[in-house]
Amino acid sequence: MKNARIASISAENDAWLRRATAAAIAGARDLVGPRGPIRSTTQLGALSDSECGWVVSTVIWQWVATRSEQGATEGLDPERAVRVTKLSPDPWSTGAIKTILPELAETCAGFDWTKPANAWTKDELAEFLLTAFDLVQRATLSKSRSPASRSART
Repeated sequence: MKNARIASISAENDAWLRRATAAAIAGARDLVGPRGPIRSTTQLGALSDSECGWVVSTVIWQWVATRSEQGATEGLDPERAVRVTKLSPDPWSTGAIKTILPELAETCAGFDWTKPANAWTKDELAEFLLTAFDLVQRATLSKSRSPASRSART
């Protein structure tokens, strides 16, 4: 998978993203050292699954809390404030696409997967892409069907 990159964003949103990142890093650092449950001499690769979980959940919690603060400050839908990152590829879309892969493989079971895509006929390729498009479209519709989005529209 390609590395995510940040698209151009407003200076105000950039400041909020920097605050969220700083809060996430500070939270992770609070776990390490004399006040935290992880010894400062522990190498990253030597962390237990529980310790890794503490770091990951703390980072996510701090980041989401700051993005939620942004949402409250700017009057945004809190879920949208957390979800919109301006990363490319978009993490939400990437997750939606990964979710449909088993169904795509099942739906397209009749395809000859041993042939390279450029050896498929136009009809085969069109059928595959239309199937994939339909599944991706249904998966990404969940973005606009979140509880917060529904309550904001009603």
